[in-house]
This record gives sequence, C-alpha cells and structure tokens, in this order.
Amino acid sequence: KGIVNYNNGKPDMNDFIEIVFLFLGFYLIMLFHEGGHFLISKIVKFSCEEFQIGIGPKLIVKENNGTKYSIKLIPFGGMCTFKEFSQEHTPSENIRGFYLRKIAVILGGPIMNFFLAFTLMVCSLGNLEGLKINTVNDVQLENTTITQGDIIRNINNERVFNIDDVEELLVPNTENTITFLNSEYEKETVSFYCDNTVLDLEFDNSFKNKFEGSMRTFGKYITLITESVEELFSGESSVVSETIETKNPYNYMDNLEVPQRFSRILNKFLMITSILSFCLGAFNLLPIVAFDGFKALVSLISVLINREISKKFAIVIAVVGVIISLLILF
Repeated sequence: KGIVNYNNGKPDMNDFIEIVFLFLGFYLIMLFHEGGHFLISKIVKFSCEEFQIGIGPKLIVKENNGTKYSIKLIPFGGMCTFKEFSQEHTPSENIRGFYLRKIAVILGGPIMNFFLAFTLMVCSLGNLEGLKINTVNDVQLENTTITQGDIIRNINNERVFNIDDVEELLVPNTENTITFLNSEYEKETVSFYCDNTVLDLEFDNSFKNKFEGSMRTFGKYITLITESVEELFSGESSVVSETIETKNPYNYMDNLEVPQRFSRILNKFLMITSILSFCLGAFNLLPIVAFDGFKALVSLISVLINREISKKFAIVIAVVGVIISLLILF
C-alpha cells in the first residue's frame, strides 16, 4: 500500500525511485543481518563456508579464502553457514567457551539490525521523529495546548521531517490538519487556516535534538515490538490492530497528493528501512524454530549445564518451539 501512486493511470519517476529504494532497503537489511553473523564469526575464529544475500537466480558469485559469496535477485532472505555449526566442539576445547562463541555469532545478526535501524535515523535529512518546537508565535495556536518542546508530527496526515516539508505540505487558503505530540507522545490535532505557506514557529534543528529524537523513536520501536509480542502470546487479536493503528511511529505516511521532493522520498526510504531492520532483529530473537533466538537458546542451555545436550533433548526443545510457533500463528 502506498508504494506506487498513479498519475492519470501511469506511475511517474518518483514511483520508480520508491520501488528501487524498497529493494535496496531489503538488500541493506539482509546485508547487515548476515554481515553481523559473518563479522562476529571472524572475531571468534569460526569458519564461514557460505555468505548469501537474497534468494532466486544468482546475480554475483565469488569465492575467497574458503568462503563462497553470493548475491541473488530477490532480496528476501539470506544465510551464513559455518563449519562449526554442523559439528560438536572439539575434545580439547572448553564446552562453555565453544557455545559462548556460537551464541555470539548467532546474536551478531540481530545486533547489527538494531545498529542499522538507529544509524538510518541519525542519517536522515531532518528528524524522523518530527520537528521540535522552540517557540510558538502563531495566533491560531494560542487557544491550544501546543507549547515549547512539542513536536509537529503530521500535516494533513503526512509525516514531517524538516522545515521544507512544512512549507510543502501546508495548503494555502484552506483549513489544514496539523498533529502535534507533547513530551508524553500524546497527540493533539488542530485545524490551521493557511493564508501563506509558513507556520509561525521556530524549530530546533540541532544535531543534539536530532540524536535525542532518534533515541526517543528507538524507544518507540521497543514499545511497539514489546506490545506486539505480548499480543502474540496472549492471543488478544485486538491488541495488534490497536498497536499498529495508534502506536506505530510511522503511521499515516502515504496520503500525499502533491509532487514529492527527492529528500522526502529518501527520508521515507530511511524511515521504512529503519523500522523493518529493527523488526527483523527483534523477531529473530524469539525462541521459535529456525529463528536466531531458538538457536541461541539451545546453545545457552549447553553453556548452563556445561555439556552437550542430547539429540532427544534438542528434539524436545524443537517440538516446544513448533508448538509456540503454531500458537502464535493460529
């Protein structure tokens, strides 16, 4: 939804750019995830046999120092295979040490996803959280609770990233809908009659505010994921709907009817890629079969008991994971 906005029945160049950015975003997310596994494997001296990004037909294949590198056409998925993951620890090696190194490699992927998510926020052209207000001088806002320190979030249901967006999104000579957030992230929506294209506000554009805004947005990511996971295990389907509609930090961003500048398209790319990267890292930590969280849990048990777990016990853990997966899905 919202990937392509048709103009007289035909997509324009901006639509094509958004689709290209979408694919680049998925490649970037998978590159950082698998790259996290790969980077930690080099640090702990594990042998990577294959490093793959994407699925489907191969675009690039190269082999170097015993590792086969490949990039495939469809950027959904990827894998790193390690010789140590298919074998037990060597008799001369400490069991706990071996499995702690294995856990580090497993967790490297999600950790790099979190790092990518935060980096993209800081690298945005503006503030993905919205614009923090230094002063409010507009007479139309005098009877509202809008005050210094609040954030201008949306104009006419479109996200605001920087001052240029404010000038672009306000429609002259008509009522505009503007959404503000206070320090508690509570929303206040006001009507604003625009007889020119400028709100009489002064904004904090410092890097310090941008960094703090990125930290707050990252916190919102954590809240969103936590409440979504709680809903998955509680079975209260209404919670997910409510969470997505009211607490998604990037809701309402595809209603723009005016031409978009490249900077807005770039910011939307950074925004969407950031939250998808965070979600991939977070859900990969769940103890579900084939997820990094499950693999880390199995290795953690070996660390705690200081011996290899039996195949029967591993099967029991796998079955429990399957049951949890089915409960979550159905």
